[in-house]
Amino acid sequence: MWLNWQEINEVSTGKEIIFFGRGNWVLKTYPYLVSKAICIIDNNPFEWGQIRENNLTVYDPILLDTIDWNNHFIIITTSHFDEVQQQLQTLGMVSGKHFCISPALKNHRAQMEINQQEATIYLTCSDHFVAGAQKYGGGLYKFHIPSCTLTKLINGICHGVIQAGDYFFLVDDSIAGLRKLNSKFEPLEQFELPVGSCPHGIAYCPKRNWIFVNLSDHDSIAIYDAESYQPVKEIRLSEKRWKMGTSQHHVNDVLVYEDSLYVTMFSFSGNWKLGIFDGGVLEFDIDSGEQCPTPLVSDLWMPHTPTIIRGKLWYTDSMRGKVYCGTEELPIEFNGFVRGIAYDDKFYYVGQSLHRHPDRLRKISHNISLDTGVFLIHKKSNMTRFFPTPTLTDINTIFIPSKLTRS
Repeated sequence: MWLNWQEINEVSTGKEIIFFGRGNWVLKTYPYLVSKAICIIDNNPFEWGQIRENNLTVYDPILLDTIDWNNHFIIITTSHFDEVQQQLQTLGMVSGKHFCISPALKNHRAQMEINQQEATIYLTCSDHFVAGAQKYGGGLYKFHIPSCTLTKLINGICHGVIQAGDYFFLVDDSIAGLRKLNSKFEPLEQFELPVGSCPHGIAYCPKRNWIFVNLSDHDSIAIYDAESYQPVKEIRLSEKRWKMGTSQHHVNDVLVYEDSLYVTMFSFSGNWKLGIFDGGVLEFDIDSGEQCPTPLVSDLWMPHTPTIIRGKLWYTDSMRGKVYCGTEELPIEFNGFVRGIAYDDKFYYVGQSLHRHPDRLRKISHNISLDTGVFLIHKKSNMTRFFPTPTLTDINTIFIPSKLTRS
């Protein structure tokens, strides 16, 4: 249905153009056409017989029963293009051959796709843990778009969540460990992580059947066997934490891709507590545990969420409200603290949390958002739509299970 101007002129060569739908979209379409337009048809009977845009007469759609489709080409010029497209197909017309939608309506196309999107995604929240709280506080939530229905599945101080085969593993600091969940997100068992380690991100390697957990307070990545839960090894970012007694790098999220481990942190040098946010993404070899010589991405302010989508690395520059796809594309920019990225083969989803440090952005941003919720992103048009979660103050992870991608 969506041909560009060149394709329209090619397919309509030697044919006469008929517009379906009167109004400004006719005026926005007409100048780009090579073939001659002969009339307008419209479903509104009050328009029939009127002379409208470009001195074209408006006719009843019954006119389509009297013309040779092979000698005419119809261009839909109404924002109700979805209904008209079905009307023409019911007559036996073929999109791209007998008709198309005016490219001038492409923005309406994106808006329609956004407004019609329905999806179920999952969020983790590390708000203060409140026993028995079902509508607010930390936990694992199911979130429906567009209704903004928020359903708590697990109560806790939750950070990362991953899928490992038929199970899910959830980082829950309220139990100082990991929860293993079944396909319905019901708890099966749990195991403890090192006391006081403040676990955040989690990743799974199916090739080795290992689970990787970022221990923020240890400035390290702990690796466990996914069956026995026995520790395999631990990768330390530096010895600085063990010399000084407290974490210095603030490692947060982790990603496994092929034989590499990608890790985000606040500070490479270990000086974020001194106001030096020289953070970014580091890459490690999974088997050797060795760090690649140079940072993969640097100069990020509180980065999170390394994610592979369609073969490219995505990540957030959370404090600046930016979401990056590799280094070639322009970042997607927001006015809040962003963290959490997911993709469902059609749309991208980005989480935004209540800003804890708006004072740090006074000289950088003219508009600092305090809203918590999820942005739906239409990447081709750069249009977004925001779905609020007002009962939450933070979103750590946005998660779409592979079997429920289109739910």
